[in-house]
Formats: sequence, structure tokens, C-alpha cells
Amino acid sequence: MDGPRHPARRGRRRLNRRSDRVLAGETLPRSRAHHYYVATELVKVFALLALDTDVLTT
Repeated sequence: MDGPRHPARRGRRRLNRRSDRVLAGETLPRSRAHHYYVATELVKVFALLALDTDVLTT
């Protein structure tokens, strides 16, 4: 999981490069990466809630 090919690390590096460019004053087209990140976090939250509810009811 700590290897250089881990998808989350690759995504963070891409976002860091993009934010560095924006902070340097470059104008870039809008990115959908933030929307994908939020969507996956919401899926994670709902999955954890579902698992928690399942554990508590058994």
C-alpha cells in the first residue's frame, strides 16, 4: 500500500501539482477530481454506517 503505484497517492500527487499551478497564478480549466473525491467519501460514509448498523443489530 505504501508503494508508488497506490492509486490514492497518485491522485493526491496530481491534485498537489494542480493546486501548485493554481497558487502560482496559472488559469486552468475546472477539474472534476474534487467531485469524484467527495462522491467516494460519501460512499465510504454510507458503507460504514450500513456496516455499523448491521453489527449493532446482531
